[in-house]
Amino acid sequence: METGFTASSERLRWLMIGALLAVGLWLVAWLPIAGTEAYGFVHFVRPPLRDLLGGFDPANHVLNTVLMKRAVGVLRLSAFSLRVPAILGLALFLWAVAGLVSGWRRGGLAAIALAGAAYLGMEYVAPASALGLALALWTCAAQFAMAYLEGNQRDELRNLNLVGICLGLSMAANFGFLIPSMALALVLLLATRRWIPWVERVMVTAAVSAFLFLVLPFSHASARQLVALALRPPRLSLRAPEDLTGLIATLRTQTRGKTVRIAASADLVPVLEFYQARFREGGWRIVEVPGPADYYVLDRPAVQAPFRTVYRGRMVVLAR
Repeated sequence: METGFTASSERLRWLMIGALLAVGLWLVAWLPIAGTEAYGFVHFVRPPLRDLLGGFDPANHVLNTVLMKRAVGVLRLSAFSLRVPAILGLALFLWAVAGLVSGWRRGGLAAIALAGAAYLGMEYVAPASALGLALALWTCAAQFAMAYLEGNQRDELRNLNLVGICLGLSMAANFGFLIPSMALALVLLLATRRWIPWVERVMVTAAVSAFLFLVLPFSHASARQLVALALRPPRLSLRAPEDLTGLIATLRTQTRGKTVRIAASADLVPVLEFYQARFREGGWRIVEVPGPADYYVLDRPAVQAPFRTVYRGRMVVLAR
């Protein structure tokens, strides 16, 4: 009876993990491009990698940028390809949580459901911040740390190496995970009180893993900038209006085969540049308002004479 219940609980746990992963894939395909995602594409994904390594930008989450570049190169530019790192992070996160609660039953199922919902909320409220990917790698480190503590410590040094690698990659994904990573490493030390393997296997491995990604861009940052990057709260941003998809479709129809000047607010300029690259609209000349232009992407309250509305959405309009 116990064996049957355990097997049923195991199947239900993996079924729930699959369902959460499917929800994540659906969100990736359905949600419109966000302002921060478009900004990341324009400033970090589109330029050559050598340009990113020659300067420091706190919005450039290096590991996430590298993965997005690779995904766009393989799958071509789309909202989905920009979000491939988020999906990889979600899969890693759910796998790690399942390992952490594998000894639980109903409580473990509830923990996976809540953790998956928290991940999805974090990743899609703060898009392109790599918070989800960093959290996934940190959770993997926690799982390997737990495996080390529960096993024979002399025979489980491999888990310590994996703890260090995951912590280093977590910081490379989002440097704001520096303090959580240090906290997890310290907890592991206090639990084992084994200085030599802790330093050699965890601290050195984490430092090397993070160093490989961060050394070049972070070499241009000041100490004050790095401290602020580690301590500041995650930057949340509003998504671009959902009706922007209809506006873009109208704009493409209106401007087909023409060279036009399009003016938009500063937060929408990167979004328009993303769609320009996505649909290869070489005739678009995108600038910030105010200024003379053939078309204007404006908030609805901003539309006044002498503008003529071409497309009206719930939040934005296309006028000329």
